[in-house]
Amino acid sequence: MRLITGIAVVALSGSLMLGGCDWSTANFTGPEVAAEPPQASGQAYLDKTAIRDETGAQTDNAVDAAMEWAKKYAEASSKRDQLLQENRQLRQKQLTSQQQITKLQLELDRAERELTQANSMLLEMKTELEKWKTSVLGFRDEMRQSQKAQLDTLVRILTLIGGEVVENAPTTQPAMQTSGAEEKTGDAS
Repeated sequence: MRLITGIAVVALSGSLMLGGCDWSTANFTGPEVAAEPPQASGQAYLDKTAIRDETGAQTDNAVDAAMEWAKKYAEASSKRDQLLQENRQLRQKQLTSQQQITKLQLELDRAERELTQANSMLLEMKTELEKWKTSVLGFRDEMRQSQKAQLDTLVRILTLIGGEVVENAPTTQPAMQTSGAEEKTGDAS
């Protein structure tokens, strides 16, 4: 685009020169531009380009300004190096943390699996214990009946042999009640 514009400008100026146009300012009759004194315009330019420090004071010497900027550059470079070192340390710490997190996550998953297995085993043991309790309590009456049958048979055998059977108070009474009954019978004698 610039090339085309440049070619067009050269071609236009060439055709105007060949056509006899003169670019002198003597023939120009337009508003005159007020010329500023050369020192004033130069000073304004220098004021616009002057280097100022943080306080806003203008530095007069270019060498001082260059030294100041060199110090600032050195400080900024030093700070940048320090920040890069901190960044490397933080990245290393982050990498170490990520490895620890991965390791701990694997351990947590393994522990959850073991806990699930242990929980299912405990539930299974609980159901087995309930079955056992039911069986034992169910067989308790059968065991009592069996023992009663054995005692009845023993009593019959003893009576057949010629032994006397003495009937005692029921054995299901607690010891205190039995001793209380003995005291009552002891008082009556």
